[in-house]
Amino acid sequence: MNSGTDGSVRPPYRGVADWLDRTSPERVAATRREVDLFYRRHGITFGAYGATDGQETTIPFDIIPRVIAWDEWEYLHKGLSQRVRTLNAFLADAYGQREICRAGIIPEEQILMNAEFVAMAQGLALPCMPISPASTSCASARRISTFSRTMCARRRACRTYWRTAK
Repeated sequence: MNSGTDGSVRPPYRGVADWLDRTSPERVAATRREVDLFYRRHGITFGAYGATDGQETTIPFDIIPRVIAWDEWEYLHKGLSQRVRTLNAFLADAYGQREICRAGIIPEEQILMNAEFVAMAQGLALPCMPISPASTSCASARRISTFSRTMCARRRACRTYWRTAK
């Protein structure tokens, strides 16, 4: 939020800094607890590596937004879009021809034996495949930031579809 040696607030953060100046630390802590409770109630959780069996934690979330200036976003957008295109291509290949395996880059067993692999979806052109919600021309940072949660939700939707379509 601050930059330079003088500690001045960066222009994109002025609104956030003003809100923080007006808001007590107790209110910020209470809002964080509300968000955590909301996530738990709505099942926005995941099992962390090393956690006790069955113990779920909420997705890390900071109520203080990360503000990105437009010129910074344009730079990030290029890399994020490339990452999404790469993930889409990998998923299409992993559920399709598996050229990545034939090329010796990833052993086929590593894909087929992965707990998240949905075997029934192999070779099918499903409306939920590829599962990445962002496209090469994503219009908002929100679509990128919710990528993980959306990817998991779509994977669950695919599983539900195939269970009920039998």
